[in-house]
Amino acid sequence: MDSGPSFRKFRTAAFSCIALISLAWIALATVVLYMHWGDGDSTQTALIVVILCVNVLTTIMVPLLLLVKFRVWLDAARTVFLLMAHFFAAIAFTMWAVKYSCPSSDDGVCSMMNLYVVLASWVIPLLLLVYSVCFSVLVWRRSGYQSTRHVEDATTSRRDKLPTIQIPDSPSVATAPPSAMLSRPPWVGPTPPPPLPPGDTDDNDQDSDTTSKKHRSQRSSARLSKPLPNRLFT
Repeated sequence: MDSGPSFRKFRTAAFSCIALISLAWIALATVVLYMHWGDGDSTQTALIVVILCVNVLTTIMVPLLLLVKFRVWLDAARTVFLLMAHFFAAIAFTMWAVKYSCPSSDDGVCSMMNLYVVLASWVIPLLLLVYSVCFSVLVWRRSGYQSTRHVEDATTSRRDKLPTIQIPDSPSVATAPPSAMLSRPPWVGPTPPPPLPPGDTDDNDQDSDTTSKKHRSQRSSARLSKPLPNRLFT
């Protein structure tokens, strides 16, 4: 699935911030373990070891997510795993910090350091949560777009498979274009037919004269062939 340039930039920025914060956590946890390995609280030491392991795992997995080919299910599985690991570590450290009582000699400094550590432990889980929400929105939008595209492709292919009906061409009739009929004023009558050529007019006149002469000769011959009355011979 194509993630798009905007999401790729956001993904790179989010994972880069997570990797840098994890490196800072690794350095801080290593220093704390080195300074308070023997004289510290056992629960505190165990929690710091857990946080150190989670951040080392995050530092390894985040570059892999950026370098390997983007796959929805693989990216979602790794993100959910990192999110749950950081959430459990942050919740455990927060519950321990609430119950932990600092020594009376450095109560102010100890309480302030615990508060800063608790706040810092929730930075990576919040970044992973924001990325997970954006990732879910992207997958939802892409799935809706792909389903709509599949429906359109299926409709187009079904339309292409339907038989086409060819309508025979009607004989062409010379008519005036609609624009000419609309542009003609209402007081102008229909256009008269074009005049005939001179040769056609003479031929028609000659044919009409010949026909009239034949009719007259037939009438005169009919009158001459009529017999005389009998009273003229008596």
